[in-house]
Amino acid sequence: MEVTQIRFIPSERCLPVQLDSVSLSNLNVLNAILHVAENRFRWRVPPICFRHSSWDLYRLYRW
Repeated sequence: MEVTQIRFIPSERCLPVQLDSVSLSNLNVLNAILHVAENRFRWRVPPICFRHSSWDLYRLYRW
């Protein structure tokens, strides 16, 4: 499940305000939390954006 920008707008006011030097948006963080919760905290199931790149998987497993 991935939250789109349209579905995120109503719940955006419930999240904390970001500081100046933030590289990830609240939407990206929320999607990451939902991905981990959806897969029962197994890091072996990468998100769809990482499925075709072995280098990204290598970095994930190395971490």
